[in-house]
Amino acid sequence: MPRKDAHHDIVKAALVKDGWQITDDPFLIGFRGTLLFADLGAEKVVGIRNRRSKISIEIKVLSEPARFAKFECAVGQYVVYRRLMMSLQLQRKLYLAISSNVFTNFFQKRPAVMEVVTGEQIHLLVFDSHKKEIIQWIK
Repeated sequence: MPRKDAHHDIVKAALVKDGWQITDDPFLIGFRGTLLFADLGAEKVVGIRNRRSKISIEIKVLSEPARFAKFECAVGQYVVYRRLMMSLQLQRKLYLAISSNVFTNFFQKRPAVMEVVTGEQIHLLVFDSHKKEIIQWIK
């Protein structure tokens, strides 16, 4: 089992604070003899029809040095997880969780980063690491 990311417990607390129930820690993706681990799985009842929304979250710190190289790895991991989840028909949306600091100082200041996020249709969960709150969901 992979090591937990430095922000793992912060994101978990932020999700619970936002009304999500953590269902998987980690979220397992098994595909034809390959076992992968997204950081979290969660569910929430939404809408007037009480429909269950299901998500999986991959948490990334993306610290220096080599922040862009870490971003490249995160994108690859996200694409692999999303593809296998679609093939398995898991009916979950996958989110890449990043701190508000990383979003402001790296994602928004690097046009290449946002081009990849938009082009690859990467869903982002932006969280405040100090308040342990979700700041923004970006689809």
